[in-house]
Amino acid sequence: MRLKIELSQLKNILSTMYFHNEGVEEEKKYWVLFKERFPNLEIFWRHFIVPATKRIEDVRDPKERTCLGTGVQKEITRIVSLHYSVFLALVYCYDHLQHFRISSFEDFYAHIVSALDLAEEFLLRNYLLRLECR
Repeated sequence: MRLKIELSQLKNILSTMYFHNEGVEEEKKYWVLFKERFPNLEIFWRHFIVPATKRIEDVRDPKERTCLGTGVQKEITRIVSLHYSVFLALVYCYDHLQHFRISSFEDFYAHIVSALDLAEEFLLRNYLLRLECR
């Protein structure tokens, strides 16, 4: 089943979506680390990730709102997952810099390399999806 929504209604919903009020726990907590250097992170999230979730389906339960929406295609699901995975990998890098542990040096590099690999796949899949939509 596909969700039908008027464009004006979607625009109104998206205009209220920010990490601080509609993100998952980690996005709410760590968004401040990225907002100045990566402002497009939240913009992409608002216009691409949010419409793929139940946030636009008038679901009230906060945990259910962040779940994928009805009829979201597999490729969109993969892009959503990659977006969040890059975010978390960078958060983990930050954590190792702030809370040094015996394995932090090695763990930092494991997470930063993971973030780079995930970002590359994220960008490629977005590009291929864009080509497919032409």
